[in-house]
Amino acid sequence: MALGVTNYPTALDDNTTLLAADNKVSTTLNGAIDAVVTSITLTDASRFPSTGGVAVIESELLSYTGKTGNTLNGVTRGLTPTSAATHSTLVTIKLVIGSQYHNSVKDAVVAIETELGTLPKGSFGSVKARLDSMESGNLFILKLPTTDAINTIQPSAATIRALTIKGFAAQSDSLLEFHDSAGVVLAKFDATGTLSIPGGAGSERFGSGSLAAGTNALALGNAASASGASAVAIGKSALASIVSGIAIGASAVASTGTGNIAIGTSASVTCSGGASVALGGGAVTDSIRNVIIGDSSSITGAVEAVSLEEATLRVEVLEDRIR
Repeated sequence: MALGVTNYPTALDDNTTLLAADNKVSTTLNGAIDAVVTSITLTDASRFPSTGGVAVIESELLSYTGKTGNTLNGVTRGLTPTSAATHSTLVTIKLVIGSQYHNSVKDAVVAIETELGTLPKGSFGSVKARLDSMESGNLFILKLPTTDAINTIQPSAATIRALTIKGFAAQSDSLLEFHDSAGVVLAKFDATGTLSIPGGAGSERFGSGSLAAGTNALALGNAASASGASAVAIGKSALASIVSGIAIGASAVASTGTGNIAIGTSASVTCSGGASVALGGGAVTDSIRNVIIGDSSSITGAVEAVSLEEATLRVEVLEDRIR
């Protein structure tokens, strides 16, 4: 800890590093001194700061780091631009506010500004408003450094939890939210710890590249898309692009008409009139109010048709086995 040299940001400053001051502090030497002694006994050192300071004896400036009783210790003689000299007993010694006091405060202020950066207040009107908000229990925007290593939260051992987010009593708002640069919520953990990835109003989406653009829609699976209102798309690349459409299965498609349902890998219902159902891998229908059940079965062009061929065949096979 150096006299008059700021510790910040490595450590906090105190009366030694920033130098304590007082007004009209003076006394006399209790004995003569030569030009090299590093401890000086005074007649009365009671008002000299115990943490150190700067003093003048005749034309010589000196500093000291502490005191024991009436003796100044750790004395540095002949501070610039003066020179060490001999002094007679009872010569006056005064505490002075020299450049060291100014420079120690100046260095501390520069260190604080450097640590805070040029834009420390985020969305608040001032740094004080931001700190007051934090003190009252509110969260605030934190700008992290640009170095990945600094942005990483890593525990010191495998048995230590990396991060804990603790809610307030009767927590009602989200525990954690991820926003884009415009403040739009990308994902959040609500007050109960449930993860949701919002899409349209009241909608949720889960999976890389998934889209839930419709109101009250649900998309679950990589690249799954539920763009219709109240639509459900579950499965990789599943598409439910119409109102109340349901597409379940990888690449399943329920499009064009309201209320179409496609369940099964690559199952497809594309009729504009809606109200059709295709159940089974590769099952396809493009007409209104059709029901098709069976892998790779198809109804095209017919209205209000029913195909249960594959299902019937399986029932017959089961019946034969039972017999």
